Amino acid sequence: MNQPSTSTAQTREFSSLVHAAQVAVPLSIAWASIAVPAYWLSGSMGLAAAGIAALLCAFASIGAGAVGGLLAASGQVVPATMLAMLLRMALPLVFVIVVCRQPGPLVEAGLVYYLIGFYLIALAADTRHAVGLIRSDSRSSGNVAASRDITVSRGM
Repeated sequence: MNQPSTSTAQTREFSSLVHAAQVAVPLSIAWASIAVPAYWLSGSMGLAAAGIAALLCAFASIGAGAVGGLLAASGQVVPATMLAMLLRMALPLVFVIVVCRQPGPLVEAGLVYYLIGFYLIALAADTRHAVGLIRSDSRSSGNVAASRDITVSRGM
């Protein structure tokens, strides 16, 4: 079997770091912008609910990206995509199911609503990262038509 080259491993690590930053930055900005209204509406529990939701979505998104990237590097693109999607959705969903079974101050503070909002932000960041990877792969493989189609579809 061919071992991945050092440059390929470094590129994968760099891509994982870029993905983590592309998820963490928008979620951090969103949490900072929602912190004052969350505190105003629910006090410290509102801040805690928003923080837990942001961290859970960041963890699910970054973890899904890492696992998906490892499987995709081995050539298993469809299973990588499906597993990443499962991880990205299952962690927040299971958390909401568990927390809502015994309502408490976090649920009353709006944890479920914060989780939905932060999930959508993380999903948009993941999609942006995936499109960037597709564009860079199509350029590096010489598939100019695919790269042009993606650029045209984004309105550039």
